[in-house]
Amino acid sequence: MEKHTALVIGQIGLVHSLGEKGIPFILGVEKDKNCTCYSRYVKNVTYFSSFKSEAFIDELCKLSESFPDKPVIFSDDDDAIYTISEHRERLKDHYLFSFPDKETVSHVLDKQLFSVFARKHDLPAPKSFNITNREELISALDECEFPCIIKPVFRSDWYHKDFTSVVGKYKKAFVLDNKEDLVNLYDKISIINPDLVLQEYIEGDDKLHFSVNMYVDGNHVTRGIYIAQKFRVYPIHAGMGSFIKTVHDDEVAQVSNQIVKKLKLKGLLNIQFKRDSRNNKPYLIEMHFRNSVWGNLGPAAGVNLYYQYYKGLIGEELPVSKPAKIDVKYINLERDILGFLEYRAAGELTFREWIKTYSGKVTYGDLKLTDPLPFLAKFGRKCMSRFR
Repeated sequence: MEKHTALVIGQIGLVHSLGEKGIPFILGVEKDKNCTCYSRYVKNVTYFSSFKSEAFIDELCKLSESFPDKPVIFSDDDDAIYTISEHRERLKDHYLFSFPDKETVSHVLDKQLFSVFARKHDLPAPKSFNITNREELISALDECEFPCIIKPVFRSDWYHKDFTSVVGKYKKAFVLDNKEDLVNLYDKISIINPDLVLQEYIEGDDKLHFSVNMYVDGNHVTRGIYIAQKFRVYPIHAGMGSFIKTVHDDEVAQVSNQIVKKLKLKGLLNIQFKRDSRNNKPYLIEMHFRNSVWGNLGPAAGVNLYYQYYKGLIGEELPVSKPAKIDVKYINLERDILGFLEYRAAGELTFREWIKTYSGKVTYGDLKLTDPLPFLAKFGRKCMSRFR
């Protein structure tokens, strides 16, 4: 392999961000179901055991022997990041990576621990309750105000083959208006996984979600940052971003920098907020030690945080990046088309309003005309599964 080859455990946005900069890398995946493997930028693929397993760490150590020097390890998978952080002492002699201290990583990525962590550090987060069984849920109802939301401890907790048949359409979180609906939904979700977080609901529509992506170097200097506002998500009101745009927001940037300094954060960061429509105050929803899975929005706006991170870890620190271009858009076609149908059915979006947002500078999710195979492979697999 070439010198300073990276190991990428990530999705297509990360692959494009590195590939277009000419950074050599190999792609690591859990199993042969990742359409990112078909990218023209992917020259080598390696397969790992579950990212949650210790076998994954053993395989990482073994793989490192094939590199001429320590590779920079990238991931936009929270399970992989959590496991790498927990075993950082074993891996630090084999790979280059930058995370905050182990306790911070574990307490932030575990949403039950995060609620306690947020109170301890006086972070501007909504009130949360940790639920592990039905009795704890019933007890929390005495303090819970409605509407409220429930969400998994780890996002992958709900990635279960029976989720749709047992619970219904997958959502990142569910919004509940009353006790009866909450208890009934929990009884279904607990079949998949009884552990979840019950959280105060921040009032406001989907347009009030903000995602801050940063790279902070080992000296705690912010080398690059861009702020994106989610204008549409799918499923609507409780899903992943489908139409996102770079924006300028001094208050959100200031609060993000305060959190970074208070917690002494470093590395690639993603800090998510929602403004409360009642007081316009931004509340911290969650954090990650990676950039968004739609991280290719940053390079499109002139801020390639992955490139900054890579250069910094191999000892070639780049200057602080220029401010991100504003009004650069990211659209995930599949999610956005499905989301449009739901928004229109809810009376929140017309076809004319929707199609108008596709003008201007737009970068698309899996679809890239210069690298079409990942999109075509994903589309083909969906068609095959539908007609089986």
